[in-house]
Amino acid sequence: MKRKIELIPLETIPEINPGNDLAKIIVESAQKEIGGLKDKDIVVVTSKIISKAENCLINLEELEPSKKAFKIAKKTLKPPKLVQAILDHSEKIIAVVPFYDFIKEGLIDYKKFTTKPDVSIELIKHDACFLITIDKEGRIYSDAGIDTSNHPSGIASFPPPFPNKSAQKMRKKIKELTGRNVAVVIADTEIIPFGTMDLPRGISGIKSQAQRFAENDRYGKPKYGGVDLIACYLTAAASLWFGQTNEGIPVVIIRGYEHQQVEEIIQLVGTFDFSVIKKIIKKIFKYSLRICDMRYLDEFLDIF
Repeated sequence: MKRKIELIPLETIPEINPGNDLAKIIVESAQKEIGGLKDKDIVVVTSKIISKAENCLINLEELEPSKKAFKIAKKTLKPPKLVQAILDHSEKIIAVVPFYDFIKEGLIDYKKFTTKPDVSIELIKHDACFLITIDKEGRIYSDAGIDTSNHPSGIASFPPPFPNKSAQKMRKKIKELTGRNVAVVIADTEIIPFGTMDLPRGISGIKSQAQRFAENDRYGKPKYGGVDLIACYLTAAASLWFGQTNEGIPVVIIRGYEHQQVEEIIQLVGTFDFSVIKKIIKKIFKYSLRICDMRYLDEFLDIF
């Protein structure tokens, strides 16, 4: 039989509300649409509906911005209440990206990524920067993952605080309901250079990356590679169905991808130990200076 990998959207998932049994809803939709789930299916779920089910919701109108929030809002042209929500759900801000400045200076041509340039520029003017934040678990988000899209006006969601546990809980409940061993991946949209992309935030039942470093290639030579970011590939593939606006598809079943099932909690891309990152950057800088001589320092500083 010809090998294939299928991406199957579940199109009968209803609007999710706090307290809903999301695993049961997914099982019922899968039964209705595709005859049920199968062993080794990979259930990719948007972080948004996990947040809704777990009541990770904020009424922005009820927030009272602090002096710090007003100060940041004034400098970044972000709404003060949104800034307060970001501060409430992050450990610290580690960078500020002045997106509107990029556009004003001609560094980014925003007209290339929209069919509504007038609406787009007004949207950007009223939220001119995005903040790169880190949470208590070491996860990096833009704007702390606070998201107002596909919510009523004034309502925002924040990411589930323990996404690996959320994925594990869903996987166990699906097993109880169906007897099927599936994997679960929680996907969340993030801003990356040149666009946006869905990244894995929580995972259960599948390894997040391949362990094929130094395996032989087709000519028998050990390969300097093979550490494929499997979970990233899966969320990126599923996001072809998710979309980013009004598609209304929050769950995709990936069927036919052969994988080893695992039980342990796995650290994912986007989770960092900054003490290690600092040592790595310092080591790269030292070696670059040693090999590229002092002109490297001048060229490096010219970037800034």
